[in-house]
Amino acid sequence: AKLLLKQNGFKEKTLAVVYNSLNFEVFQTLYQGLLSTSKNEFITFFKNNNLPTIIFVGRLTKIKKLNLLIDSLRKLNQVKTRYNLLVIGSGEDQMYLENINNYLIDQGWLHFYGECYDNNKTSKLIYHSDLCVSPGNVGLTAIHSLSFGTPVASHNNFNNQMPEVEAIIDGENGFLFKENNSNDLANKIDNWFFQNPKIDKNLIRKVVIEKYNPENQMLIFNKHFS
Repeated sequence: AKLLLKQNGFKEKTLAVVYNSLNFEVFQTLYQGLLSTSKNEFITFFKNNNLPTIIFVGRLTKIKKLNLLIDSLRKLNQVKTRYNLLVIGSGEDQMYLENINNYLIDQGWLHFYGECYDNNKTSKLIYHSDLCVSPGNVGLTAIHSLSFGTPVASHNNFNNQMPEVEAIIDGENGFLFKENNSNDLANKIDNWFFQNPKIDKNLIRKVVIEKYNPENQMLIFNKHFS
Protein backbone atom coordinates (compact mmCIF):
# COMPACT_ATOMS: atom_id res chain seq x y z
CA ALA A 1 0.00 0.00 0.00
CA LYS A 2 2.83 2.38 0.87
CA LEU A 3 4.61 1.58 -2.40
CA LEU A 4 1.46 2.29 -4.42
CA LEU A 5 1.10 5.68 -2.72
CA LYS A 6 4.74 6.52 -3.42
CA GLN A 7 4.23 5.62 -7.07
CA ASN A 8 1.34 8.07 -7.16
CA GLY A 9 3.34 11.01 -5.85
CA PHE A 10 3.01 10.84 -2.08
CA LYS A 11 6.16 11.60 -0.07
CA GLU A 12 7.49 8.59 1.81
CA LYS A 13 8.17 10.55 5.01
CA THR A 14 4.46 11.37 5.27
CA LEU A 15 3.39 7.72 5.03
CA ALA A 16 3.00 5.09 7.73
CA VAL A 17 1.30 1.71 7.43
CA VAL A 18 -1.16 1.00 10.24
CA TYR A 19 -2.02 -2.69 9.94
CA ASN A 20 -5.72 -3.54 10.17
CA SER A 21 -6.97 -5.83 12.91
CA LEU A 22 -9.92 -7.77 14.23
CA ASN A 23 -10.84 -8.67 17.82
CA PHE A 24 -7.37 -9.99 18.57
CA GLU A 25 -7.84 -10.94 22.23
CA VAL A 26 -11.09 -12.82 21.57
CA PHE A 27 -9.51 -14.72 18.69
CA GLN A 28 -6.49 -15.56 20.84
CA THR A 29 -8.76 -17.09 23.48
CA LEU A 30 -10.77 -19.01 20.88
CA TYR A 31 -7.57 -20.28 19.25
CA GLN A 32 -6.21 -21.64 22.52
CA GLY A 33 -9.49 -23.44 23.13
CA LEU A 34 -9.27 -25.20 19.77
CA LEU A 35 -5.79 -26.66 20.18
CA SER A 36 -7.06 -29.90 21.70
CA THR A 37 -9.98 -30.39 19.29
CA SER A 38 -10.09 -32.58 16.18
CA LYS A 39 -11.25 -31.85 12.64
CA ASN A 40 -13.85 -34.62 12.65
CA GLU A 41 -15.74 -32.86 15.43
CA PHE A 42 -16.67 -29.94 13.20
CA ILE A 43 -16.00 -30.73 9.51
CA THR A 44 -18.88 -33.13 8.86
CA PHE A 45 -20.39 -31.90 5.60
CA PHE A 46 -18.74 -34.10 2.98
CA LYS A 47 -18.71 -37.67 1.68
CA ASN A 48 -15.08 -37.91 2.75
CA ASN A 49 -14.42 -35.51 5.62
CA ASN A 50 -10.77 -36.57 5.81
CA LEU A 51 -9.81 -34.85 2.56
CA PRO A 52 -8.15 -31.41 2.75
CA THR A 53 -10.81 -28.74 3.35
CA ILE A 54 -10.63 -25.47 1.47
CA ILE A 55 -12.79 -22.71 2.91
CA PHE A 56 -14.25 -19.51 1.52
CA VAL A 57 -15.61 -16.90 3.93
CA GLY A 58 -17.39 -13.80 2.65
CA ARG A 59 -20.30 -12.30 0.81
CA LEU A 60 -21.54 -14.31 -2.18
CA THR A 61 -21.34 -11.54 -4.77
CA LYS A 62 -19.82 -11.33 -8.25
CA ILE A 63 -16.81 -9.34 -7.05
CA LYS A 64 -15.75 -12.28 -4.85
CA LYS A 65 -15.51 -14.57 -7.93
CA LEU A 66 -16.38 -17.72 -6.00
CA ASN A 67 -17.10 -19.62 -9.18
CA LEU A 68 -13.43 -19.21 -10.14
CA LEU A 69 -12.52 -21.22 -7.05
CA ILE A 70 -15.24 -23.79 -7.67
CA ASP A 71 -14.05 -24.20 -11.28
CA SER A 72 -10.46 -24.72 -10.10
CA LEU A 73 -11.49 -27.45 -7.67
CA ARG A 74 -13.80 -29.04 -10.22
CA LYS A 75 -10.74 -29.48 -12.46
CA LEU A 76 -8.68 -30.92 -9.61
CA ASN A 77 -11.49 -33.29 -8.56
CA GLN A 78 -12.39 -34.41 -12.09
CA VAL A 79 -10.85 -37.88 -11.98
CA LYS A 80 -10.90 -38.44 -8.23
CA THR A 81 -12.15 -36.23 -5.40
CA ARG A 82 -9.10 -34.77 -3.67
CA TYR A 83 -10.38 -31.60 -1.98
CA ASN A 84 -13.53 -30.43 -0.22
CA LEU A 85 -14.86 -26.88 -0.41
CA LEU A 86 -16.76 -25.25 2.45
CA VAL A 87 -18.48 -21.96 1.60
CA ILE A 88 -19.48 -19.71 4.51
CA GLY A 89 -21.54 -16.65 3.67
CA SER A 90 -24.64 -15.43 1.92
CA GLY A 91 -25.42 -12.80 -0.66
CA GLU A 92 -27.21 -11.95 -3.87
CA ASP A 93 -25.46 -14.74 -5.85
CA GLN A 94 -26.05 -17.55 -3.36
CA MET A 95 -29.04 -19.18 -5.08
CA TYR A 96 -27.42 -18.84 -8.50
CA LEU A 97 -24.15 -20.39 -7.32
CA GLU A 98 -25.93 -23.26 -5.59
CA ASN A 99 -28.10 -23.99 -8.64
CA ILE A 100 -25.34 -24.04 -11.24
CA ASN A 101 -23.10 -26.15 -8.98
CA ASN A 102 -25.77 -28.48 -7.65
CA TYR A 103 -24.17 -31.49 -9.34
CA LEU A 104 -20.96 -30.79 -7.40
CA ILE A 105 -22.92 -30.57 -4.15
CA ASP A 106 -24.41 -33.98 -5.04
CA GLN A 107 -20.91 -35.36 -5.59
CA GLY A 108 -20.30 -34.61 -1.92
CA TRP A 109 -17.31 -32.27 -1.95
CA LEU A 110 -19.02 -28.84 -2.11
CA HIS A 111 -21.08 -27.48 0.77
CA PHE A 112 -22.81 -24.11 1.19
CA TYR A 113 -22.98 -23.47 4.94
CA GLY A 114 -24.79 -20.13 4.69
CA GLU A 115 -24.18 -16.96 6.68
CA CYS A 116 -22.69 -17.14 10.15
CA TYR A 117 -21.80 -14.29 12.50
CA ASP A 118 -21.07 -16.46 15.53
CA ASN A 119 -17.34 -16.30 16.27
CA ASN A 120 -17.49 -19.56 18.21
CA LYS A 121 -18.79 -21.42 15.15
CA THR A 122 -16.70 -19.72 12.47
CA SER A 123 -13.50 -20.09 14.50
CA LYS A 124 -13.96 -23.87 14.62
CA LEU A 125 -14.59 -24.13 10.89
CA ILE A 126 -11.67 -21.88 9.95
CA TYR A 127 -9.25 -23.50 12.39
CA HIS A 128 -10.00 -26.99 11.09
CA SER A 129 -9.86 -26.01 7.42
CA ASP A 130 -6.58 -26.48 5.57
CA LEU A 131 -6.61 -23.45 3.28
CA CYS A 132 -8.72 -20.31 2.89
CA VAL A 133 -9.09 -19.04 -0.68
CA SER A 134 -10.50 -15.64 -1.59
CA PRO A 135 -10.52 -15.70 -5.42
CA GLY A 136 -11.74 -12.12 -5.93
CA ASN A 137 -10.22 -9.71 -3.44
CA VAL A 138 -9.25 -10.49 0.12
CA GLY A 139 -9.80 -8.11 3.00
CA LEU A 140 -10.16 -8.89 6.68
CA THR A 141 -10.90 -12.50 5.73
CA ALA A 142 -7.12 -12.86 5.47
CA ILE A 143 -6.59 -11.65 9.04
CA HIS A 144 -9.52 -13.74 10.30
CA SER A 145 -8.11 -16.91 8.74
CA LEU A 146 -4.47 -16.30 9.65
CA SER A 147 -5.51 -15.62 13.26
CA PHE A 148 -6.51 -19.28 13.49
CA GLY A 149 -3.42 -20.60 11.74
CA THR A 150 -5.13 -21.32 8.43
CA PRO A 151 -3.16 -20.32 5.29
CA VAL A 152 -4.69 -17.86 2.82
CA ALA A 153 -4.61 -17.57 -0.97
CA SER A 154 -5.77 -14.73 -3.21
CA HIS A 155 -4.85 -13.12 -6.54
CA ASN A 156 -1.66 -11.17 -7.21
CA ASN A 157 -2.98 -7.96 -8.83
CA PHE A 158 -2.50 -5.49 -5.98
CA ASN A 159 -4.29 -2.74 -7.91
CA ASN A 160 -7.49 -4.77 -7.51
CA GLN A 161 -6.82 -5.92 -3.96
CA MET A 162 -7.64 -4.85 -0.43
CA PRO A 163 -4.81 -3.69 1.89
CA GLU A 164 -4.87 -6.90 3.94
CA VAL A 165 -3.47 -8.89 1.01
CA GLU A 166 -0.05 -7.79 2.31
CA ALA A 167 -0.49 -10.22 5.20
CA ILE A 168 -0.08 -13.10 2.73
CA ILE A 169 3.60 -14.00 2.53
CA ASP A 170 3.74 -15.98 -0.69
CA GLY A 171 4.89 -19.55 -0.04
CA GLU A 172 5.02 -19.12 3.73
CA ASN A 173 1.53 -18.54 5.10
CA GLY A 174 -0.33 -18.94 1.82
CA PHE A 175 0.14 -18.00 -1.81
CA LEU A 176 -0.84 -15.61 -4.60
CA PHE A 177 -2.14 -16.70 -8.01
CA LYS A 178 -2.71 -14.98 -11.35
CA GLU A 179 -5.88 -12.89 -11.25
CA ASN A 180 -8.92 -14.52 -12.89
CA ASN A 181 -6.89 -17.59 -13.88
CA SER A 182 -8.56 -20.79 -12.65
CA ASN A 183 -5.80 -22.99 -14.09
CA ASP A 184 -3.11 -21.13 -12.17
CA LEU A 185 -5.21 -21.29 -9.01
CA ALA A 186 -5.72 -25.03 -9.45
CA ASN A 187 -2.01 -25.62 -10.01
CA LYS A 188 -1.03 -23.55 -6.99
CA ILE A 189 -3.57 -25.26 -4.73
CA ASP A 190 -2.07 -28.60 -5.73
CA ASN A 191 1.46 -27.28 -5.32
CA TRP A 192 0.70 -25.80 -1.88
CA PHE A 193 -0.54 -29.12 -0.49
CA PHE A 194 2.33 -31.04 -2.12
CA GLN A 195 4.92 -28.74 -0.54
CA ASN A 196 3.09 -28.36 2.78
CA PRO A 197 1.74 -31.78 3.81
CA LYS A 198 1.78 -30.51 7.39
CA ILE A 199 1.75 -26.88 8.51
CA ASP A 200 2.92 -25.09 11.63
CA LYS A 201 -0.04 -22.99 12.74
CA ASN A 202 2.22 -20.78 14.84
CA LEU A 203 4.21 -19.89 11.72
CA ILE A 204 1.00 -19.15 9.81
CA ARG A 205 -0.20 -16.87 12.64
CA LYS A 206 3.13 -15.06 13.03
CA VAL A 207 2.26 -12.03 10.88
CA VAL A 208 -0.93 -11.39 12.88
CA ILE A 209 0.86 -11.73 16.21
CA GLU A 210 3.59 -9.31 15.09
CA LYS A 211 1.67 -6.74 13.02
CA TYR A 212 -2.08 -7.13 12.54
CA ASN A 213 -3.29 -6.47 16.05
CA PRO A 214 -4.51 -3.43 18.05
CA GLU A 215 -1.40 -3.29 20.26
CA ASN A 216 0.88 -2.85 17.27
CA GLN A 217 -1.52 -0.31 15.77
CA MET A 218 -1.29 1.79 18.92
CA LEU A 219 2.52 1.63 18.86
CA ILE A 220 2.48 3.00 15.32
CA PHE A 221 -0.02 5.74 16.17
CA ASN A 222 1.97 6.78 19.24
CA LYS A 223 5.21 6.83 17.28
CA HIS A 224 3.82 9.24 14.69
CA PHE A 225 1.56 11.41 16.81
CA SER A 226 3.27 11.67 20.19
